[in-house]
Amino acid sequence: MEIQKDAYREEAYELLAVLEDALLELEQRPDDMEIISRVFRAMHTLKGSGAMFGFDDIAGFTHTIETVYDLVRSSNIQVTADLISLTLAACDQIKVMLEASLGRAKVDERKTAELSAAFHRYLPSEEPASAPAVSAPAAPPEPEAAAQATYRIRFQPHRNLFANGTNPVPLLNELRSLGECSII
Repeated sequence: MEIQKDAYREEAYELLAVLEDALLELEQRPDDMEIISRVFRAMHTLKGSGAMFGFDDIAGFTHTIETVYDLVRSSNIQVTADLISLTLAACDQIKVMLEASLGRAKVDERKTAELSAAFHRYLPSEEPASAPAVSAPAAPPEPEAAAQATYRIRFQPHRNLFANGTNPVPLLNELRSLGECSII
């Protein structure tokens, strides 16, 4: 498992370099969807691979950041200089977390919480999301139920799947987001 953790750390440092470059480009072109997608993918990979290899602190920390950039991708949030600065600070915090996993640094949990809270402020509040749900029952659910289908997907990965950094967890999570899902 330690070899896999080392592989994750190496990938994470590479992703952070890509992420920092993308963020600097994003400062110049805040509406460039390709750059926004690169930032999102880097955070998505840091989160997913982190969870898979036992870096739960990094996975938890990057989850909200990934969600914010998903909202940026869907044009619900605009890129600002503050968001870019906050994301660069998050990159530095992730580096500290990686170093701490090797015993070379100590994570300032207060700083992690402050950064997480700052990203949470970009997320829409729960109240507006629940308001449309009240008016949603006007549409009858029966046509949806009639359109349901059941699929059986068999996935048999190569035994060296994890050795090259491949992460099946995001695929499984995406399948779960499509509807009722049973994974065996």
